[in-house]
Amino acid sequence: MRLTIKLSVLLLPLFAAAITKAQTFGGNPPVITWRQVNTPAARVIFPLGMDSAGIRVANIIACMNKVILPTIGLKQKQINILLQNQTTVPNGYVGLAPFRSEFYLTPEQNSFDLGSLQWADQLAVHEFRHVQQYNNFNVGLSKGLHILFGEGGQAIGNELTIPNWFFEGDAVYNETYVTEQGRGRLPYFFNSYRALWQADKKYSWMKLRNGSYRDFIPDWYPMGYMLVSYGRERYGDLFWKNVTHDAAAFDGLFYPLQKAIKHYSGKDFKQFRTDAFDYYKQQFGLEHPGRQLPRRPTHFIADQEYPAYVDNQTIIYSKSTYNHAPAFVKLTDGKEQVIGMRDYSLDNYFAYHDGKIVYASYRPDVRWGNRNYSELNIIDVNTGNKTRITKSSKYFTPDFSADGQKIITVRVGPDGKSELCILDLNGSVLSVIANNDNLFYTYPKFYGDKIISPVRNTGGKMSIALIDIATGKADYLLPFTFKPIAFPTVLKDKVYFSATSGKTDGLFALSLTDKKLYQLQNDSLKSSIGNYQPALSANKLAWVGLTASGYQVYQNNTNQLNWQELPTNAIPGELPDFGITTLNKGDAINLLASVGNDKPQVSKYNKDFHLFNFHSLVPTVSGSNYSLALQGENVLNTLRSELLFNYNQNEGYTEYGASATYGALFPYLSAGVDYIANREGFDAHNNVIFYNQLQYHGGLQVPLNLTRGHLS
Repeated sequence: MRLTIKLSVLLLPLFAAAITKAQTFGGNPPVITWRQVNTPAARVIFPLGMDSAGIRVANIIACMNKVILPTIGLKQKQINILLQNQTTVPNGYVGLAPFRSEFYLTPEQNSFDLGSLQWADQLAVHEFRHVQQYNNFNVGLSKGLHILFGEGGQAIGNELTIPNWFFEGDAVYNETYVTEQGRGRLPYFFNSYRALWQADKKYSWMKLRNGSYRDFIPDWYPMGYMLVSYGRERYGDLFWKNVTHDAAAFDGLFYPLQKAIKHYSGKDFKQFRTDAFDYYKQQFGLEHPGRQLPRRPTHFIADQEYPAYVDNQTIIYSKSTYNHAPAFVKLTDGKEQVIGMRDYSLDNYFAYHDGKIVYASYRPDVRWGNRNYSELNIIDVNTGNKTRITKSSKYFTPDFSADGQKIITVRVGPDGKSELCILDLNGSVLSVIANNDNLFYTYPKFYGDKIISPVRNTGGKMSIALIDIATGKADYLLPFTFKPIAFPTVLKDKVYFSATSGKTDGLFALSLTDKKLYQLQNDSLKSSIGNYQPALSANKLAWVGLTASGYQVYQNNTNQLNWQELPTNAIPGELPDFGITTLNKGDAINLLASVGNDKPQVSKYNKDFHLFNFHSLVPTVSGSNYSLALQGENVLNTLRSELLFNYNQNEGYTEYGASATYGALFPYLSAGVDYIANREGFDAHNNVIFYNQLQYHGGLQVPLNLTRGHLS
């Protein structure tokens, strides 16, 4: 008994960590009507009107599932996937306790970051790999924990044995393998490690693994992809299946993953990861790195992003540090002046014109956690005063017209459609430009009576469009490719932008009169890790590159640039595989292109379906109380339920309870009942008596979210 109690105490923090996910309880307003597509691999649940997205996700999963499943295992259990269309956050997750997934369907504007594929496609190929992982990590001791404690037990077993870098690295490998793009082919994805290697930073594994406040440390996505892809390349497609099976089964109580890697590769984990990193250093020619420019600080100080010229001597940029809220900063003759703090935003983009800054800030809905907004703000550079010009909107990447009296911005609606909207300075909509070709617009700019915008078509390919404001007709200035394009700026008759070219992201200029395309080059641009966010004055060019100290603004005189004309009027280079030849072998190559247009049955999803979805048995020790709680939560996350058994060692009583909280209405409704047997007390004569107690409880709770501004 003592051993059991001690084990329970040790598992308590892990239960909390395993069960706590990005789920939002009671996050959707009750007016939403839900539909579903029910297939053996996944039940896809979506709001009314999102049928095409739900069917597309179901078809991708059906096409992909059996082809790629053997590389992680052969077990399959149906997952519930909830498509959320009320949020502005581009994200997704798969979790245990309960076993379900959510896709947040608003895409990101920056195509370098997550790629340019249709966002629902990208989520399906990435997140469903997590489904396969969880299904096949239910083995050995992890399975035993699942039997004893439910899904929360498996979550503990998996978190103890399978690191997050593998979960995400394997999923990124999958998205790269089954599509023509994927982050494993995007130079931007590797920039963070290239910056460390170029600066000859030799951080310890634990520092790379766990992060740092003092130094710039990449997250576990690129680390995981490099390790996973190298393992597939060097040791075959079944290498990680074997490794993770042994690890999740606890074949080796301490560091089972490292033990399995040594067993199947013949190398200890330290040598394995060294070889993997060295392999990628060779891809970038960084086996013998030089050091960064000496003017760069030793430790991370701040990210400087989205430069904008006031004049030849003054530049404005967004500055972000780890210990202060982001701010807009004006730099003149090497001296910084803070203009004002930036409200919490999904990215650091802004536009400047004639003493004004416009940007989009994030604001959550007061009540519904899965509904949030992207609202436009204008800041006066001279006074620092901020004005919010739109409310409860979903606008992105705004910019001013040449006279400063209008704003062009992208609006993404709950239906997933992208629109170009022209607003006045008060936020009123002046016109909405017709989207004739069902494009996804990014970073729009005015050009006379037309709009310039990098666009994604329905296949995920990109070009730059010159769009007529009156008719919406688009003239495509470049051939459509999977090479990401972003951050355009227009000066006179040329549009400058960033695009992927081979193993790097470069700066390009396109003449809008004769359609000639140029690549901008000089020594500074060649040595910069990525060339992003170009800005121009009368005779200067500024851009942003990544360093081991964060994003930094670089400047050159324009007469120092080499304009290399590209005769084919196309961005040179192909998306690289960075030496991972396994991406071009097997039955799953570019599987996304073969997804059919099947029309599975769409039916109503009952909000009351499986309300009492008990998933985990959670042990708790608190003082003299020893309890077991059977916890439940339904797929829509509107009902949390619990059955409780508690034993109090001091008094010797036992308690049986049941409680539930319903979160689908404006207030939460909670109710419960507890029966306590064999309680000890005293009568009027101070004699010991024993009695049973039955008690009820209930209540209302209004969970308001009032966060806003730069402290959100």
